[in-house]
Amino acid sequence: ESNSRQLLGLVNDILDISQLEDGKLNILPRPMSLIPAVGKALNVIKPMADDKHIELAVDIDPNLPMIYGDEKRVMQILTNLLSNAVKYTPNAGHISLVGRRREQDEMVEVIVSDTGIGIPTDQLPYIFNRFSRVEREAIQHTVGTGLGLYITKGLIEAHGGQIHVQSEEGEGSC
Repeated sequence: ESNSRQLLGLVNDILDISQLEDGKLNILPRPMSLIPAVGKALNVIKPMADDKHIELAVDIDPNLPMIYGDEKRVMQILTNLLSNAVKYTPNAGHISLVGRRREQDEMVEVIVSDTGIGIPTDQLPYIFNRFSRVEREAIQHTVGTGLGLYITKGLIEAHGGQIHVQSEEGEGSC
């Protein structure tokens, strides 16, 4: 069952990539609250975090305005970001998700940060590329295709947003 789910996930990722690259990804944006999408993503991620005794902290500004997005795709973005954080955070680590309004332009900003292994500085420019994975002995048994952040970036850009990464090796990522 686990292998079937992984295979289905990979097929769906490849379909998403194909649609993103062809400009045919079906985004159905409508006014929505960020809070339900965060809740759904956390329901998916919490068991993975619990298995590793990782603390999940969530701080969503209750006064956030509605966003204009495709709820399914926003949940996919959040799930991908949180999943990466869990994968690369050692046992008993910490992950936080913050949702707030940016002061400079009134956009909604979502920040996922972790106390994970971090990304080497020389790898940061490639982190959103297809099949990009930082290969290290410490994570050699971590399952992943290197497609999640590529898809996440495409979904965010399809919504008119931007994604950035900050990381320090051995300190975590944001």
